[in-house]
Amino acid sequence: MFRPFSVVNMTNVDSETSLRREDFDTEEENEPQGYREHNLFEIPSDISLIDISRDKKVIAYLLKHEDGPWVIYVFSERSNPYTCHVPHAIVERLSYQDHYYSFLSVSSDGTYIALSFSVTTHFGIPKTKIDVDYVVFKRSIVQKQGYFNGRALFLTDDRLALVSTEKIEILNTSFQFDSLLDTVKVSTMPNKLASYYMWWEETSEASVVHSHAKKIIAISRFISSGLLVATDINHLTTVWLILDGSLLTSFRTKEKEDVMAISKYRQQIATYHKPTSTIYIYHVKSGLRVNSFEPRRDGPLELLLLEFSQDEQILVMVGREDECMVYTCWNIVMKKMLFFHKSEPSPYIEERMAILPYLNLISSQNEKEEYEVTYINKLSNTDNHYRPFYSHKFKFNINRVDTENGWIQLSKDPLGAGLGGLAEITNSLDDSKGVICYTRQEEDSVLVLRFGLHTVQLWRKTTDSENMKDHELLFIRAHKPRCDDTQNMFNDNLRLVESHEIRFMTDGRIQITLENLSQIQIQDELFLPIHRDGEDYCSLESVCRALHYLSVFPIKIYGDHRQQYKILYKKTHQLLEKEIEYLTDKSQYFCTLSGSNTMAILASFEDGQDLLYDLFAIKQIPFSIFSFKQEVQLENVLTVLIDEDNDTLAHFLYNKIIVNSKLLGPGVFLGLVDTLLYLQYKGNIELLLKFTKNLSNLCAIGPGYPSFNTQKTHDIMNISNQPDSNIEKLYTYNWFSVLWYKLRLQDRKKKWIIKITSMFYKGRDEYRPKIAGSLCIIPLPHFNTYYQSDTKLAEGSIEGSYRYKSRFVENASCEYRNQIFKQGDTIIEKMLNYKWKKFGYRTFMLAMMIYIVFYVSFIAAVSFPQHIYGYVPGEIIDHPVHVVATLLMFLSCGVIVIQELRQFLIFGKREYFGSFYNWIDIATYSLTLTSYLQLRYDHELRLQVGSITILMMWIHGMLRLRIFPGFGVTLEIIIQLIKKILPVLLIMMLVVFAFTHSYIYLLQDKADEFFQDFFAVDPDGLNLEAHSSSASNPFGNAFRAFSVLWFLLFGVWDPLIEGDVGDDTMTIILSILFSFITVVIFLNIVIAIMSNTVEQMTEKGNSIWLSHFAAVLAETEMLWCTESQRHDRNNNPNFIYYFGSNKEISKQADLLKSESLQLLAELEESKSRKEEESRMKKMRGHRL
Repeated sequence: MFRPFSVVNMTNVDSETSLRREDFDTEEENEPQGYREHNLFEIPSDISLIDISRDKKVIAYLLKHEDGPWVIYVFSERSNPYTCHVPHAIVERLSYQDHYYSFLSVSSDGTYIALSFSVTTHFGIPKTKIDVDYVVFKRSIVQKQGYFNGRALFLTDDRLALVSTEKIEILNTSFQFDSLLDTVKVSTMPNKLASYYMWWEETSEASVVHSHAKKIIAISRFISSGLLVATDINHLTTVWLILDGSLLTSFRTKEKEDVMAISKYRQQIATYHKPTSTIYIYHVKSGLRVNSFEPRRDGPLELLLLEFSQDEQILVMVGREDECMVYTCWNIVMKKMLFFHKSEPSPYIEERMAILPYLNLISSQNEKEEYEVTYINKLSNTDNHYRPFYSHKFKFNINRVDTENGWIQLSKDPLGAGLGGLAEITNSLDDSKGVICYTRQEEDSVLVLRFGLHTVQLWRKTTDSENMKDHELLFIRAHKPRCDDTQNMFNDNLRLVESHEIRFMTDGRIQITLENLSQIQIQDELFLPIHRDGEDYCSLESVCRALHYLSVFPIKIYGDHRQQYKILYKKTHQLLEKEIEYLTDKSQYFCTLSGSNTMAILASFEDGQDLLYDLFAIKQIPFSIFSFKQEVQLENVLTVLIDEDNDTLAHFLYNKIIVNSKLLGPGVFLGLVDTLLYLQYKGNIELLLKFTKNLSNLCAIGPGYPSFNTQKTHDIMNISNQPDSNIEKLYTYNWFSVLWYKLRLQDRKKKWIIKITSMFYKGRDEYRPKIAGSLCIIPLPHFNTYYQSDTKLAEGSIEGSYRYKSRFVENASCEYRNQIFKQGDTIIEKMLNYKWKKFGYRTFMLAMMIYIVFYVSFIAAVSFPQHIYGYVPGEIIDHPVHVVATLLMFLSCGVIVIQELRQFLIFGKREYFGSFYNWIDIATYSLTLTSYLQLRYDHELRLQVGSITILMMWIHGMLRLRIFPGFGVTLEIIIQLIKKILPVLLIMMLVVFAFTHSYIYLLQDKADEFFQDFFAVDPDGLNLEAHSSSASNPFGNAFRAFSVLWFLLFGVWDPLIEGDVGDDTMTIILSILFSFITVVIFLNIVIAIMSNTVEQMTEKGNSIWLSHFAAVLAETEMLWCTESQRHDRNNNPNFIYYFGSNKEISKQADLLKSESLQLLAELEESKSRKEEESRMKKMRGHRL
């Protein structure tokens, strides 16, 4: 941890002298917490810059000496301080500029320092045709110097980012070009910061900094973390990854609401709304607001620092209120304040400006979690032109034990004494056996706090009665796993570790230690609601978990203990109803991650489902759903309800989320996508069909939706009329594509590319029919994308984490897991069309060219070489063209076989061999090699095998074309016909086998003449008799006998009517019976089934082909696209928008409304029926 230095007059330090750490005071003060400051150094200069490394261990600052050099001083924990001189040429050139702004950045280890400048005209316009430099020092030596008008920043991994308003150029650790990000789309956004406190220096005497420097500072706030944050004119905040330009998240904010902090693993984003002094927390993956905090204040609050803890569970704020410094710390999950401190008023605090504040976690042990806030302030003193700098520290521990908490421990018996080890449930309040019991005296009552093996209970006793029903239950909680341990969310086997101390904290928290069945220990915190005046997240979550625990009680209890259990269950249920009464239509608990998990817990038992109905059907509490990992699938409240066979409530909540999406934003659909995939995984096709249909024609206009610019809306509605996406990708360029960037940069001025392309599109919108409509959304977030926003990054990494296969590829490529593509839904077809037009068509045609080369070269090299080249089978291939054709065949076939091997490795053995098309591929490539070898060595069966190979190759080629609607629809009709008639065909085949057996037994011993016609001829007047020799007995061989009967189905009766066999009585009887059963009955059944199937398929139209379309598109994407193409958010965006007619949109809205009313009526009827059954059960109990 970097410590502040004592007063040093830096003007007396010789730049050639090696500074030592011993020259500075690093003695730590002994106060455990508090506010203290001391003078750091004095700077008699006009320009000063300060920067602190990302890990808070290196500090660097720039001094400009009057009529002297510019010197950079660097101090580090790891090494001795050193100085760097700015080249005189840079200083001299800048002295002739109108306005320039300086930026300083230091690498994580302090080895490198970057100094850069932004130079503008008097009107704030950036200069381009000047020699403006940035310089990188390696310790005191100039390592790199170049032209750039902007800000140079070191990234976390020590790469260097050169930031301007139009581009971000990334240099590797050797300071060579690595990549370039085109940010011209971001530069057009306002990017005004209302809350973010900035400090920098300028040369002009003006007090207002020009917009160019403001914009550079605004967009470079999070560049060192690898992120670019921008806000457009419609208050849509967007976060991109600077290395590949992909969208991380976007969400709608309020006016004057700024991003202030991004958590270490990019899971959460904190913003500050200055007009209301409110802090908001956003969930990165969905873009939904999941929490809010209102700092304690008495007046206007100026925010200086907002930062997440390492585990993303704690939020720390530092601010200034009038003449006081304010320090606050919250538990994000439970929305509880853990620490608050307000310093004593001081006029000196009000005058100064804080810069570079940062937070360090000093200790993170169980009993001590200590933080230290350090920031450097400056005080402007215009009288003597000095700007003294001061270092401030405030150290605080959020886990401070309260030794005077008022709780008196009555006893500490071994936990678990009692019935089945559940004394906390079966004992009366005065019986402390088997529990750890504390009491505290209040004014008119006694508080009883009971810690058991599985629960914690807080009671208020107002009488001396021992009966639970005479006292008030204030709080109950079943021990729960960590909030990030979703695998054990429904696990009720956590136990209190009695050997660990129960710690009472100064802020009212209680810390306890739990362990699971594997004896892995975790820490849990309780917030007792002794004095409350509104909703309490912790109490609501705790009582829900306790009710779940009691509802699935593992042991049967009888007698008086049973009565105690019923009282406790009733008290818990009443307490939960009381907690629900605190909730209003503005309550946000069920919009949080904790609230979503609590909904899933309630959905897992019957009384909890009734409470969900009361919450969201009766009280209309707002909610969002977030999925959690459970075994192999993502689950949420909807999937739990489906597992509990409550499809009606699940469907009602599903529709309610769709309706609320206009207010909350498209991120709410994330949980719905997980639900659809879960239904597909479980094989619930009926409910899957209902759910997918409700996602069609959803209007994308509302407070929660992003806004398209006017040109984009015009393109989608009037010109292209095709699905499109919002800005989810900024163009990135590497070393060989940067020339294209320069071409596009020139085109922005000359517009010649636009002029040429406009010639081809001129007049297109004039002939397109105008239909009244609106923008609609394809609500399948993170279905096509590869980025994993819920994966923790490696330490110090700014690289994004990507999935190997997107969820689209995983589901579309698997024939037994692609039911979602067989629903015939509008959104699926539009999504596939978008992908096809963006990259699928181009990539597929390139791959198809390789297949065409393979087919043509096989025909030329193997099928007809005798006729083309005069090749003799068995001889060496020596014709040049024949050699080329053979090489092309093997090269193209080799590429295709490699792709087949990749497909096998990527999709796995089960999915690969489970596909009929892959068997065709294997047969085609195997026969190709076999045919070539037989031709080369003149095998006797080469003609037979070659004919089969040609047939398989034609089939293979036709199946490749199933991605096109004409081929795909026809192929699907054939597949469905085969599936429908297959049972009939199997029975008919058995009948044919039976008759074959009968004919063989009847005719196998007959001579060949028995099947030959007799002819009487008279050549030259002689009378002769002769038999036709063209026929023989076909029933001596089983295969020939079966073929004869098979051809009988199609009217080929010659083998049974020629010769004497046609006069055989038994043969005639068998033939009549066979024709009646097979032709009259079976063939007509087959024709009827086929006719009906074709009619059904025709009514469905192109929707029946979507599964083939999706499968080939997924294969093309995974096998033939590069990794950068797959990760490109232009190709695979998070959200896709399209133009829908107002008629269809209105129809869909009415359908959702009527369906929801019907579901609500069914839920009301079901609840009334349950209440009636419960009442009748009680009446029968009283009679007994």
